[in-house]
Amino acid sequence: MVSILSISTNLLVNSTNSFYDVPQRVVKTAAVPANSSQPLTLNLTLDETTAESYIYMHFAEIQNLEANETREFNVTYNGDQEWFSYFRPPNFKITTASSREAMSSPDGNFNFTLAMTGNSTLPPLINAVEIYEVLDLRQLETDEDEVSAMVNIKRSYELMKKVNWCLNGIQSIRLKELGNGMTKDVLLDSNQRVTRVAGK
Repeated sequence: MVSILSISTNLLVNSTNSFYDVPQRVVKTAAVPANSSQPLTLNLTLDETTAESYIYMHFAEIQNLEANETREFNVTYNGDQEWFSYFRPPNFKITTASSREAMSSPDGNFNFTLAMTGNSTLPPLINAVEIYEVLDLRQLETDEDEVSAMVNIKRSYELMKKVNWCLNGIQSIRLKELGNGMTKDVLLDSNQRVTRVAGK
């Protein structure tokens, strides 16, 4: 396994246009291979080996490159599966590469390789990686009384076309400006069942 070296900057890295809101503390640091001629490898292991996952990698060039310097690399996973190619991190601006659909691995391991292209004079870098496992919530049934309560709220506050209910993974839903300026909080328990509807 290749050793990893941490690099950092004191300069501001632009993350304002990033949908993922990566903190400055994170974007101002990056990992590079300690041996600049070697690829950067990331080995990620899931607790649930059969789980599908979404993976997000955050990149920003945090070094002032000279005119004759280039950082460009390819990313593959689990051997030779191509993820993206000829990638150049933008200068002092975060960008995110993500899987368009859920990914899976037969043993729960994801082995990513970031390797220099022939055009590159500098090794690959990465600022952060996030992995989210897809939860299977099919075993949770919707209670008929909860559906009736939600439909009644939508009718009472004329929300039939304004609000779509989505309970999976949400602990609290706040509905603002319900026609007459009121708000409602719909609180859910750990099993995603409605426990209380409170008005304000």
